Amino acid sequence: MTFPLGPIHPALPEPISLKLALHGEKITGVETHTGYLKRSVETLMLQKNLADALILAERICGTCGYSHRYALCLAIESLAGITPPPRAQALRVVFAEVERILARLWTLAHIGRAAELGALYTGSLEAREVLFEACADAADKRLFWEIAVPGGVQNIQDPQAIIDAIQALQSVLAPFDRLLSPKGALVNRANSVGIVTQDAAEEMCMSGPGARAAGVMRDVRRDAPYDIYAQMADILSTDPITGFIAGSAPARAYQMLMDIQESMRIITAIFDELPDGQERAALPDILPPEKTAVTIEGARGAETLTLELNANRGTNADLTMPGFIKSIAFATPSGENIGALPVILQETLLSDALIALSSLDLCIACVDK
Repeated sequence: MTFPLGPIHPALPEPISLKLALHGEKITGVETHTGYLKRSVETLMLQKNLADALILAERICGTCGYSHRYALCLAIESLAGITPPPRAQALRVVFAEVERILARLWTLAHIGRAAELGALYTGSLEAREVLFEACADAADKRLFWEIAVPGGVQNIQDPQAIIDAIQALQSVLAPFDRLLSPKGALVNRANSVGIVTQDAAEEMCMSGPGARAAGVMRDVRRDAPYDIYAQMADILSTDPITGFIAGSAPARAYQMLMDIQESMRIITAIFDELPDGQERAALPDILPPEKTAVTIEGARGAETLTLELNANRGTNADLTMPGFIKSIAFATPSGENIGALPVILQETLLSDALIALSSLDLCIACVDK
């Protein structure tokens, strides 16, 4: 028997088509189809100047957009040979961690809905609202902040609003540990659901919370730090979580909670010693048409941006003119992690499929682009 799910279904947060082969209630095969959110963003960026390219990059998706813009800024800085001021680096990292928290809370909300854990669902959404309100105060926008620019940051009005929100989140997130711990409600509901072994995670080049829950402790912030992440080495964990079936859906959910707490510690540490001074370094408008690649720890895992500039003004690239990009490619974490989808659903009961699917922390908009 084949059970079709998607591409549009109330249980799915984004459009994806799944054809599930069933033997009784057990899934024995998975066929996946994506592309329903294809917008050819990378092709559109070839026709833009720098300001418009940054806007497009941030709108690839609603939960990882800042990461895409951040990566493009780092790539341009690499080609220009400039380094942002310390305060700008600190503030860029703060918003990268805010986006990470928002992404983890969004996934936990969907896990809570799939597992019928109302407290997890509503608590995650409530926590997101606390952060959204802080972002509106700090950057005048709840989403698509447009604050990262090559050379630093712009338009940050009240950074203190972020640390105030982080402190307020402590009480909102307090019940999560009870729900997601090794003896919590999610383990009781889905203890052995959606397992990805460490070897499988390694083979599929997974990253993000799904990889770390399986014991693959990749983290670009620690392994190849950029901006001020080198100063956060003592905060970034190197130890896998324990007490769970490694690589299971509950393990991934608990890893997301650990990631949230880690991001909160990073933000707190930055505000304890937030540098004064400039927020932006000068960026030349004209650069040689060279190629570079940068890798960051995006909201959902390791993301690599490959960028080559185009000689749109004589023999040089003029960032203020359309067509300064010759080629650009975003290799997103969800593009790699989606390979685990058949693995986590294989031999899973149909009634548990949405828990497994939600816990993989996929962004289909980032896959399709």
